[in-house]
Amino acid sequence: MSPNRVSIYIKLKTRPTVPIDLRALRPDRVAGLGINNIKNVKVLEGGREIFLEELFDIEAPSTFPQNSENIEIVVAGNGTEKIRFLGYKMNGGKIIVEGDIGHLAGYKMVKGSIVIKGSAGNWLGAKMKGGSIEVFGDVGNFVGAKLLGEKPGKGMKDGTIIIHGNAGSYIGLGMKGGTIIIEKNAGNMVGGYMVGGLILVQGSCGDFIGARMSGGRIIACNKIGGILPSFYIDSIVGEIRARGRVFKKPFALFIGDVLSSGRGTLAIALEENKAILQPFLKLVEEVRIP
Repeated sequence: MSPNRVSIYIKLKTRPTVPIDLRALRPDRVAGLGINNIKNVKVLEGGREIFLEELFDIEAPSTFPQNSENIEIVVAGNGTEKIRFLGYKMNGGKIIVEGDIGHLAGYKMVKGSIVIKGSAGNWLGAKMKGGSIEVFGDVGNFVGAKLLGEKPGKGMKDGTIIIHGNAGSYIGLGMKGGTIIIEKNAGNMVGGYMVGGLILVQGSCGDFIGARMSGGRIIACNKIGGILPSFYIDSIVGEIRARGRVFKKPFALFIGDVLSSGRGTLAIALEENKAILQPFLKLVEEVRIP
């Protein structure tokens, strides 16, 4: 931690039985204040409005820096997965979760960083505009996504989300920009209605990858459930590079989704998906099927 950075440590006093809405506590909202101010920050316990100090033990210096980049909030205790909206519209600084976190963490985040040492719920980084989120466990559905019913492009616009574990379905639904990296497996509909940005899945993916995408880039480094017939094969490449990561093995590159007049790029690991790719490979002159 920077010598100028201060740490605010909050720990749940008891395990919550209902969701806790913690959107009111973030580094850029407490900059220039002090411990006496944040004790009286109002949060929702279920539908009941109470003060932060009623739910959490708080350790913090008497005053905080004016610059939110020098403020770090650490959230701990038994039951942190009940916390919702952590880092809502966050505009600087850092939040660390010493455990799991609930739904809508990093929702509409603008700047700063969130580190989750456990797993995360649904809608992680949904409609995110910037900053970074790193999750060391698994995550639920709708990472970096738009809300249901919104038009494509209303999802994540910038920033980076790195997930060291597995992810659910609808990853990057309607995203417009930014980067999502999943180091293990993902579910169905990865990159659905995607307009721009990058999704990299190092493990396997489910069905309907890239469905109705109109732009952006999806890289699937392992087995997938299948390829929609509305994608057409463009070429075979010997390696793929993305965000400093290099995968030295053949990939089949597809363009689509034609149903959306799309020009997105879908890269599929060749060896792991030979059975699925066989009909497409026959269309590429340079490839000879043994």
